[in-house]
Amino acid sequence: MSSSNILRLLVDALRGGETLDMGSSDSLKLNPKSWGTSKYVKLDVGNDRIQFEGVDQLFGDDDNLTFGDGSDVKVVWDGTRLTAGPASGFWADCPSSLNPDPTSHFEIFDHFVSLSIGDATSRWTLTNTNGTAVLGNAEDANTPGRGGYLYMDSSGSADNDYATVKATSTSTGAPFYIVEDSGKKLWYETKVMFHGSAATQNMYCIGLADAAADDILTNDTGAGAVTDGFYFRVLAATPSKVDTAINQSLGTEDEIKNEAATLVQGTAMTLGMYFDGVETLTFYINRVALADTVTIGATGVVPNDVGLTPVFALKDGAVGTANTKLYVDYIKCVQLK
Repeated sequence: MSSSNILRLLVDALRGGETLDMGSSDSLKLNPKSWGTSKYVKLDVGNDRIQFEGVDQLFGDDDNLTFGDGSDVKVVWDGTRLTAGPASGFWADCPSSLNPDPTSHFEIFDHFVSLSIGDATSRWTLTNTNGTAVLGNAEDANTPGRGGYLYMDSSGSADNDYATVKATSTSTGAPFYIVEDSGKKLWYETKVMFHGSAATQNMYCIGLADAAADDILTNDTGAGAVTDGFYFRVLAATPSKVDTAINQSLGTEDEIKNEAATLVQGTAMTLGMYFDGVETLTFYINRVALADTVTIGATGVVPNDVGLTPVFALKDGAVGTANTKLYVDYIKCVQLK
């Protein structure tokens, strides 16, 4: 940068009432003006680069680098963990894989490019009665996204055919806990495509549930049998609507939002949940927050300090030819330790 540009930069910086301190130890400090909110120096088009040679740049805790138009990508160290990702929206502030401290968070992420399920090499187990689940990476008209996907269907001809896929078993436990005032924030998101062959009797349950969950949708109405969990569901009575619900200790299911979204056969949608680490769990559909939230620690049917795992379940009702189908593009769940 030329000396004239440096002088112009300093002059421009001081026009709003800022002061410039030059210390005896070769230090230079720009003090923001005492009025207004301006705390930055803006270079004009001719000053296209700030160059440092042999000098480290120091950012304090919670200071950040922001890219794009100010709302695109942000990198920040909060004193404990590094986050690098969207500056706003659902995944903002979620720990990054760049985080140098592996004790700060853990996650499950799967794009389903592996071809194994239900064996010793797979994290996924399958419970079914005339239902199937396979992993694959071939694209076709039903694929919700590039890469692999999980495909499930109720391929039998009997009533109430079902399939349940979960990330753990009762022997290995469930890794995620939603605990009041724990500070353990949690992000959950999956991208799915519903593709039943009939307009009625298609039922689904997708979310976080106790690892013991098998036949989650217990009868031809889709009544929930999640021991503990937070989830999205589609019931036989409203097969084109997605609800949000929770359950604790196989008690009375608590419906959070009836018909929160319309299910469109053959159209992919994202289903998400975010726990703020204090007391609020928010459901998201297509990354838009739903107004009806869950207060953790409230009396009644709110799971608290219960191990949960990602679960996908589908079922036919009393129509054996419904052949309920589900395609899952990915699942990502991250929680602070």
